[in-house]
Amino acid sequence: MVKPFFSILIPVCNQVGKMDRCVETLRGQTFPDFEVICVDDGSTDGSWAMLQGFQQADGRFRSLRHEKNGSLVAARITGMKEARGEYVLFVDSDDYVEKDMLEILHRKLTEHPVDILRFGFAMEPDWGDKPPLVTDDPLLAFLESRETAAIWKRAYSGRLIRRALEKISPFYCNMGEDTFFSSVFFSLAESVDQTEEILYHYETGGMSSVGKRISKEKLARDLASAAASAKHTLAFLEASNPGYLTPARRAVRFISRYIVWLAINAEPELDGAVEMLFQIPRDEGDDDLFRFACRKLLYYKVEKLVTNNACAKSVEEFMAFLSEDIDNSSQG
Repeated sequence: MVKPFFSILIPVCNQVGKMDRCVETLRGQTFPDFEVICVDDGSTDGSWAMLQGFQQADGRFRSLRHEKNGSLVAARITGMKEARGEYVLFVDSDDYVEKDMLEILHRKLTEHPVDILRFGFAMEPDWGDKPPLVTDDPLLAFLESRETAAIWKRAYSGRLIRRALEKISPFYCNMGEDTFFSSVFFSLAESVDQTEEILYHYETGGMSSVGKRISKEKLARDLASAAASAKHTLAFLEASNPGYLTPARRAVRFISRYIVWLAINAEPELDGAVEMLFQIPRDEGDDDLFRFACRKLLYYKVEKLVTNNACAKSVEEFMAFLSEDIDNSSQG
């Protein structure tokens, strides 16, 4: 069987009617030598039948299935194991890509093969185009919150993916998984390059507005995922790249803060935001997240309610805000 140049991996869970644009922008690529591997991660809404339809309509699409939900980490690892391409891309089912994305990446990767090629993306509808941060150390850049950890804004060599699979195993995690995967990929990569072209469109759902309210149960699940991501990220770096442990500890802290911010920001009234604060687990001797939520996130919410404006005006300012120390005891 001839191997495609690109393997595109898409985790899917209950996405009926939500990924048509994603699929159409892949089918319409100006560079045709690719496969799309969709992993149905325990969907209950007919997504499996939808994926079968994609496969029947276009032979470049393949469908895999988890009978039970295993999380984004498990779905991505399943796709990685099946990928046959010289290079691998990750795409989220509700995002879409430029029609010439693969053509541009193919040209650059054949001219200058690397383990990781970083490219630009657009955040829609709120925060516009984001070319890759210029840096000699992209691992440190996202661990220091100077750049997002998202794995869908890079192309990875098949060799790197195979090396990663030798080091990792599935675990349940739907929040913070990008920090884990990015830590693994950049730690194992032997060469990295970048292009400023904006090739990927990330649908934020309107991050600057009050979004769908988050239940207490979902907040608990998301914080549990963040804890799992932290555990596995720090364990991997301790074994494989210990020089990055200090910034990694700060990075995993950032993820939990972001999750709590989402819950507080989605509450339409202040009393609901306060109630969310008291859902935060407070282990003995470890209440940094609760204190940060009280001192910073609640203030952020009040500011927004009073002025109808968020404190942070850009992605960079927002990330810096979530990375702030509340006092000397929360550093490191």
